Amino acid sequence: MIHLLLINGWSANMRFWQDFIADLPESFSCQVIDLDQDKALNEWLELIDQSVSKNTVLMGWSLGGTLAIQYAASTNKSFLALVTLQTNPCFLVRRGNVVGLDSNEFDALNALVSDEPNKRKALVRQFTHLLVVGSLAHKEDRRNLKLNYSETALSDVEVLRSGLKFLADLDARQALTEVPQPCLHIYGRHDALVPVEVSALVKKNNPHHQVQVIDEMAHLPCCAYRTDVISSLDRFLEDICGVKSLRGLV
Repeated sequence: MIHLLLINGWSANMRFWQDFIADLPESFSCQVIDLDQDKALNEWLELIDQSVSKNTVLMGWSLGGTLAIQYAASTNKSFLALVTLQTNPCFLVRRGNVVGLDSNEFDALNALVSDEPNKRKALVRQFTHLLVVGSLAHKEDRRNLKLNYSETALSDVEVLRSGLKFLADLDARQALTEVPQPCLHIYGRHDALVPVEVSALVKKNNPHHQVQVIDEMAHLPCCAYRTDVISSLDRFLEDICGVKSLRGLV
């Protein structure tokens, strides 16, 4: 049995992943860690470590992918593989990193983090837009998000701001080169938060890693394009585990 340990993205909740988990092959069990607590980096890494075993595939989406990279580069534990979804190791444009989110766009999102009900509604509306804009299945993606993402489902202000600070401060580019496990990185060609050009940089700096771009996808991997992501994950693990099909592995 493959243990898929999924580190969620900023402001998301595990309900985002219900259909994704239901569509996984029977050879997978899935555990989701939501970023719904205000923790320091070392505390998040310790929490991840508690759930990692030798049959774990560590997968992170967006900010969750950055935390997964930091863990994989620093741990002495053995596990199967690292998979990142729509993760930019250095999220913001800064000196030495020209491919990322512009700081003005980031600041506009940060300004919506508030206890004020109208701002929380605006945050959900804006972040939903950023998750799905560009997706060729954006209507389906929006419908899915409407069921699972609302101002009442958001974490506390302190938690949201802590996550944004991680996005602003963390630079996992060097850490990614130090990960000893097999790695797969999946990107969306129409992603508004992580430019598709990041995929080429990750491949250039880590030529032994597998990198894939899903042509019609934006920043949301768990709704309309979940079968594409699962197929990529399945093929990758078939390759590194040396078996014909993980769908028959129990």
